[in-house]
Amino acid sequence: MKEALELAGHQTKDAVIEETLREYVQHQKKLKSLELVGTIEYEHYYFLRSGFVPT
Repeated sequence: MKEALELAGHQTKDAVIEETLREYVQHQKKLKSLELVGTIEYEHYYFLRSGFVPT
């Protein structure tokens, strides 16, 4: 905990725990988003009109 307090620059354990939980939730949301990659199909004309080139 001491190392986490120093690295994060927080004054209290509660602040470290709160930031850690916020980062955990953000990370989990990113993982869920990555699961969707490649599962959504778009019409070809959408890319032509938007100028977006899928890779």
